[in-house]
Amino acid sequence: MRVFGAQKPNKKCEKPTLDWERACLAYNAAAAHGYAAARAQERGVAHGGIREAARLYQLAAGCVDVAFDIVKKQIWGLAPVWPPSSLTPDMSLECLGAMRTLMLAHAQAAFRAKADAEGLGDATVSKIGAQAAKLYGEAHTALAPLRDHLGVEAGLFQSADHSWLGRLRCTELHVAAQAEERAARAHATAREYGLQVARLAAAVSHLS
Repeated sequence: MRVFGAQKPNKKCEKPTLDWERACLAYNAAAAHGYAAARAQERGVAHGGIREAARLYQLAAGCVDVAFDIVKKQIWGLAPVWPPSSLTPDMSLECLGAMRTLMLAHAQAAFRAKADAEGLGDATVSKIGAQAAKLYGEAHTALAPLRDHLGVEAGLFQSADHSWLGRLRCTELHVAAQAEERAARAHATAREYGLQVARLAAAVSHLS
Protein backbone atom coordinates (compact mmCIF):
# COMPACT_ATOMS: atom_id res chain seq x y z
CA MET A 1 0.00 0.00 0.00
CA ARG A 2 1.37 3.41 -1.00
CA VAL A 3 0.54 6.49 1.05
CA PHE A 4 1.50 10.13 0.72
CA GLY A 5 2.34 12.51 3.55
CA ALA A 6 -0.68 14.29 5.00
CA GLN A 7 1.13 17.62 5.23
CA LYS A 8 3.48 17.24 2.26
CA PRO A 9 2.05 14.89 -0.39
CA ASN A 10 5.34 14.82 -2.30
CA LYS A 11 6.67 12.49 0.39
CA LYS A 12 5.44 8.93 0.07
CA CYS A 13 5.91 5.52 1.66
CA GLU A 14 4.98 2.13 0.28
CA LYS A 15 5.03 -1.17 2.20
CA PRO A 16 3.47 -4.46 1.06
CA THR A 17 2.30 -5.52 4.51
CA LEU A 18 -1.06 -5.79 6.23
CA ASP A 19 0.24 -3.97 9.31
CA TRP A 20 1.09 -0.93 7.20
CA GLU A 21 -2.39 -0.90 5.72
CA ARG A 22 -3.90 -1.18 9.20
CA ALA A 23 -1.77 1.71 10.48
CA CYS A 24 -2.74 3.91 7.54
CA LEU A 25 -6.42 3.03 7.85
CA ALA A 26 -6.33 3.91 11.55
CA TYR A 27 -4.69 7.25 10.71
CA ASN A 28 -7.31 8.00 8.06
CA ALA A 29 -10.09 7.02 10.49
CA ALA A 30 -8.64 9.48 13.01
CA ALA A 31 -8.69 12.22 10.37
CA ALA A 32 -12.31 11.42 9.51
CA HIS A 33 -13.40 11.47 13.17
CA GLY A 34 -11.51 14.73 13.72
CA TYR A 35 -13.24 16.35 10.75
CA ALA A 36 -16.65 15.11 11.90
CA ALA A 37 -15.93 16.45 15.40
CA ALA A 38 -15.08 19.90 14.05
CA ARG A 39 -18.32 19.98 12.08
CA ALA A 40 -20.32 18.78 15.09
CA GLN A 41 -18.79 21.51 17.24
CA GLU A 42 -20.20 24.11 14.87
CA ARG A 43 -23.73 23.07 15.91
CA GLY A 44 -23.06 24.30 19.45
CA VAL A 45 -24.40 23.13 22.78
CA ALA A 46 -28.11 23.55 22.05
CA HIS A 47 -28.11 20.85 19.38
CA GLY A 48 -25.78 18.41 21.13
CA GLY A 49 -22.87 19.37 18.92
CA ILE A 50 -20.36 19.92 21.72
CA ARG A 51 -21.05 16.56 23.34
CA GLU A 52 -20.79 14.82 19.98
CA ALA A 53 -17.56 16.68 19.21
CA ALA A 54 -15.99 15.55 22.48
CA ARG A 55 -16.94 11.93 21.74
CA LEU A 56 -15.57 12.07 18.20
CA TYR A 57 -12.31 13.71 19.26
CA GLN A 58 -11.81 10.91 21.77
CA LEU A 59 -12.45 8.36 19.03
CA ALA A 60 -9.91 10.16 16.85
CA ALA A 61 -7.35 9.94 19.65
CA GLY A 62 -8.07 6.23 19.97
CA CYS A 63 -7.54 5.68 16.24
CA VAL A 64 -4.21 7.51 16.35
CA ASP A 65 -3.26 5.35 19.32
CA VAL A 66 -3.91 2.22 17.24
CA ALA A 67 -1.64 3.53 14.48
CA PHE A 68 1.01 4.46 17.08
CA ASP A 69 1.05 0.94 18.55
CA ILE A 70 1.32 -0.70 15.12
CA VAL A 71 4.18 1.51 14.00
CA LYS A 72 5.98 1.18 17.33
CA LYS A 73 6.06 -2.63 17.11
CA GLN A 74 7.50 -2.48 13.59
CA ILE A 75 10.28 0.08 14.09
CA TRP A 76 11.55 -0.73 17.59
CA GLY A 77 14.27 -3.25 18.36
CA LEU A 78 17.75 -4.05 17.12
CA ALA A 79 16.42 -5.25 13.77
CA PRO A 80 13.31 -3.18 12.98
CA VAL A 81 10.94 -4.52 10.34
CA TRP A 82 10.43 -0.97 9.05
CA PRO A 83 13.40 1.40 9.05
CA PRO A 84 12.15 4.56 10.82
CA SER A 85 13.66 6.69 8.06
CA SER A 86 11.40 5.00 5.51
CA LEU A 87 8.22 6.43 7.03
CA THR A 88 6.59 9.71 6.10
CA PRO A 89 7.03 12.25 8.93
CA ASP A 90 3.35 12.17 9.86
CA MET A 91 3.60 8.42 10.55
CA SER A 92 6.58 8.80 12.88
CA LEU A 93 6.04 7.99 16.55
CA GLU A 94 6.74 11.62 17.44
CA CYS A 95 4.03 12.96 15.16
CA LEU A 96 1.51 10.25 16.00
CA GLY A 97 1.99 10.82 19.72
CA ALA A 98 1.57 14.57 19.28
CA MET A 99 -1.58 14.14 17.18
CA ARG A 100 -3.07 11.84 19.80
CA THR A 101 -2.45 14.51 22.45
CA LEU A 102 -3.91 17.18 20.18
CA MET A 103 -7.13 15.22 19.71
CA LEU A 104 -7.40 14.79 23.48
CA ALA A 105 -6.85 18.54 23.90
CA HIS A 106 -9.71 19.25 21.49
CA ALA A 107 -11.91 16.81 23.42
CA GLN A 108 -11.04 18.48 26.73
CA ALA A 109 -11.78 21.92 25.27
CA ALA A 110 -15.18 20.62 24.15
CA PHE A 111 -15.86 19.31 27.66
CA ARG A 112 -14.95 22.76 28.97
CA ALA A 113 -17.48 24.39 26.64
CA LYS A 114 -20.11 21.85 27.68
CA ALA A 115 -19.44 22.46 31.40
CA ASP A 116 -19.71 26.21 30.85
CA ALA A 117 -23.02 25.86 29.00
CA GLU A 118 -24.43 23.62 31.73
CA GLY A 119 -23.67 26.26 34.35
CA LEU A 120 -21.09 24.37 36.37
CA GLY A 121 -19.09 26.32 38.93
CA ASP A 122 -16.29 28.66 37.90
CA ALA A 123 -13.66 26.58 39.70
CA THR A 124 -14.76 23.41 37.88
CA VAL A 125 -14.80 25.09 34.46
CA SER A 126 -11.38 26.58 35.19
CA LYS A 127 -9.86 23.19 36.06
CA ILE A 128 -11.23 21.57 32.90
CA GLY A 129 -9.95 24.47 30.79
CA ALA A 130 -6.52 24.41 32.44
CA GLN A 131 -6.18 20.72 31.56
CA ALA A 132 -7.10 21.49 27.95
CA ALA A 133 -4.43 24.22 27.82
CA LYS A 134 -1.88 21.78 29.28
CA LEU A 135 -2.66 19.23 26.57
CA TYR A 136 -2.39 21.87 23.84
CA GLY A 137 0.99 22.85 25.25
CA GLU A 138 2.19 19.25 25.25
CA ALA A 139 1.08 18.81 21.64
CA HIS A 140 2.84 22.03 20.63
CA THR A 141 6.09 20.95 22.31
CA ALA A 142 5.95 17.52 20.66
CA LEU A 143 5.27 18.97 17.21
CA ALA A 144 7.93 21.71 17.39
CA PRO A 145 10.76 19.45 16.08
CA LEU A 146 8.57 18.70 13.03
CA ARG A 147 8.19 22.38 12.13
CA ASP A 148 9.66 21.95 8.64
CA HIS A 149 7.30 19.10 7.89
CA LEU A 150 4.21 20.97 9.06
CA GLY A 151 4.94 23.99 6.86
CA VAL A 152 2.94 27.22 6.93
CA GLU A 153 -0.50 28.38 5.96
CA ALA A 154 -1.77 31.80 4.93
CA GLY A 155 -4.76 33.36 6.59
CA LEU A 156 -5.60 35.10 9.82
CA PHE A 157 -2.05 35.11 11.17
CA GLN A 158 -0.31 36.03 7.92
CA SER A 159 1.08 39.28 9.35
CA ALA A 160 2.56 37.46 12.34
CA ASP A 161 3.27 33.79 12.98
CA HIS A 162 0.96 32.08 10.51
CA SER A 163 2.45 28.61 10.84
CA TRP A 164 0.52 25.55 11.88
CA LEU A 165 2.43 25.63 15.16
CA GLY A 166 1.65 29.32 15.58
CA ARG A 167 -2.07 28.61 15.47
CA LEU A 168 -1.68 25.79 17.96
CA ARG A 169 0.30 28.00 20.34
CA CYS A 170 -2.36 30.70 20.03
CA THR A 171 -5.07 28.19 20.94
CA GLU A 172 -3.08 27.04 23.96
CA LEU A 173 -2.67 30.59 25.28
CA HIS A 174 -6.30 31.51 24.60
CA VAL A 175 -7.62 28.46 26.45
CA ALA A 176 -5.18 29.10 29.32
CA ALA A 177 -6.35 32.71 29.60
CA GLN A 178 -9.98 31.58 29.73
CA ALA A 179 -9.12 29.16 32.55
CA GLU A 180 -7.41 31.91 34.54
CA GLU A 181 -10.37 34.25 34.06
CA ARG A 182 -12.82 31.65 35.37
CA ALA A 183 -10.53 30.96 38.32
CA ALA A 184 -10.54 34.70 39.02
CA ARG A 185 -14.33 34.64 39.16
CA ALA A 186 -14.20 31.80 41.68
CA HIS A 187 -11.79 33.76 43.87
CA ALA A 188 -14.02 36.84 43.62
CA THR A 189 -17.01 34.80 44.81
CA ALA A 190 -14.94 33.62 47.77
CA ARG A 191 -13.83 37.23 48.40
CA GLU A 192 -10.21 36.28 47.78
CA TYR A 193 -9.45 39.48 45.98
CA GLY A 194 -5.68 39.20 46.00
CA LEU A 195 -5.88 35.82 44.26
CA GLN A 196 -8.46 37.22 41.88
CA VAL A 197 -6.09 39.98 40.78
CA ALA A 198 -3.24 37.47 40.38
CA ARG A 199 -5.39 35.24 38.18
CA LEU A 200 -6.49 38.15 36.03
CA ALA A 201 -2.88 39.26 35.64
CA ALA A 202 -1.98 35.73 34.51
CA ALA A 203 -4.82 35.81 31.96
CA VAL A 204 -3.57 39.11 30.57
CA SER A 205 -0.03 37.75 30.31
CA HIS A 206 -1.26 34.82 28.22
CA LEU A 207 -2.94 37.22 25.81
CA SER A 208 -0.11 39.75 25.60
